[in-house]
Amino acid sequence: MLLSLEAAHLQPGHSPLSDLVYAAHSSDVVGVFVDGRPLLLEGELLTIDEERVRAECRARARKYR
Repeated sequence: MLLSLEAAHLQPGHSPLSDLVYAAHSSDVVGVFVDGRPLLLEGELLTIDEERVRAECRARARKYR
């Protein structure tokens, strides 16, 4: 997992582990890797087509109205 450490809530950054556990937000995550393979970079999912998933969810939701 890659975190952006630039946010004000992660300053002054004297204890990165403490910052991660107590102050980091999910929005601070800028990258996720599994087995060396990038799954998320700069907020973009690389392994799925988000628009296709949203469209499929909308179509399925219409069936249950």
